[in-house]
This record gives sequence, structure tokens and C-alpha cells, in this order.
Amino acid sequence: LGGEIEDPQLYTQKDFTRYPGHRPVAQEDKVLEASKLLGSAERPVMVCGQGVLWSQAWDEVQTLAELFDIPVGTTISGKGSIAETHPLSIGVTGARGGTSLSNRVVSEADVLFYIGCNTDSAATDKWTLPPSDTRAKIIHLDISEAEAGNNYPTEVIMIGDARATLGRLIAVSKGRVGVDEPPRIRSIREEAAEYGAYVSELSGSDERPVHPVRFVRELSDALPDDHLLVVDVG
Repeated sequence: LGGEIEDPQLYTQKDFTRYPGHRPVAQEDKVLEASKLLGSAERPVMVCGQGVLWSQAWDEVQTLAELFDIPVGTTISGKGSIAETHPLSIGVTGARGGTSLSNRVVSEADVLFYIGCNTDSAATDKWTLPPSDTRAKIIHLDISEAEAGNNYPTEVIMIGDARATLGRLIAVSKGRVGVDEPPRIRSIREEAAEYGAYVSELSGSDERPVHPVRFVRELSDALPDDHLLVVDVG
């Protein structure tokens, strides 16, 4: 163990000096199917998992959401897929961090688009969000065939890199016709504002011991906007 290996023949593979090394795009017919389904949906919702972050696809997520006026939720490990200050963000969904608002929006969807998400117990609140017998049509984009469509009957499966495939989906899509904010999106934003006011009220609590929301607010106020905190679900 203390010696040296003669002529170890070590090398680096240039393709894999960064991640992802390759960005495969899903089949074109599947991309077109997904575009058509999103375009015809009345209550579409996107749920982004950690795969969006691995793929660095946050810009494409936001562009697609704005193109179709789609509310965007994330799993706890997908936080950061869209800024939670964005008007179309509904925050975390599922069992870990989901709110009554975000989980209700998911439960009412007629088309659910999972991106880089393994639809596990936490993301779906033990497969009740949506329920296993949901009537919602599901689109699932993932780099792994082992994950796509693994827990729900899925209308459209796209196997590919999230950033590259979403880019192609955006390119082939016309988006929503009209410029006015849809009533559904306005209603979600108004309800989100009410929820924000409720949380804001908690953040001013004088409870002892200190209320967790008050602690988070004080900590947030003390930190610059470009600082990050790393936390776990506890």
C-alpha cells in the first residue's frame, strides 16, 4: 500500500470533466406530444425535482412556465428550480414542506408535468398527491428510464436531459394565446398572498420559546440576499 504503481496509465476523459457530460434530447414525437398536451390543458402544473438542478435547467423551467402560464411546484430536493418569488411559483409540494395551497393546486391539476422527479413517497405524500387512480394526465421527463413512469400510469414519457429537452419543448411550442393573466393564475396568486400574510403574522410572534417562523425571518433579515443556507427537512 505504500509503494508506487509503475506506469499507472491514468487519464482524464474530456467529455466528463463537467456534469452533465452529455445532454441527450428526448424523442421528437414525445416532445411534440408533451407540447400538445400542455397546450390543451386547463389546469396544468409542473413539479420539479432534483434532476432540474443537476441539469441546470432552471431558466428553461421558468421560460416554459411563462409560455403556458403553468404553476410550478418543487420537491424538497428540487428547491431552486424556480425562484419562489416568481408569480408562478407555488413552493414546495408533497409531504416535506408542501403547503395546503401548493398541494391543493397539484391535486386539482388535469395535466401534471414531472421533471427530474422520481415521484417517491415524499414528493407525492405517500402517493396520494395525486392519488394512484388520478384522472390527471401525466407527463414525465427524466434522464433515467428507471424513474420515468415508475409510480403512475403516464401519458407521455420523455427520456432525456432536462435542460436540453425543455429547450426543445419550448422551441416547438406556441404557448398560450392571449396576454391577460388567466383567472386561475390570478386566484392562485391571491391565495398565495393571503398565505404569505398569515406567515408574516407568525413571523412577528412574541411566543416563548421563539416560534420557528420568527427565527427564520430574523435570520433571513440578518443575511445578505446572495448568501445561502443549507438545511435538512427537520
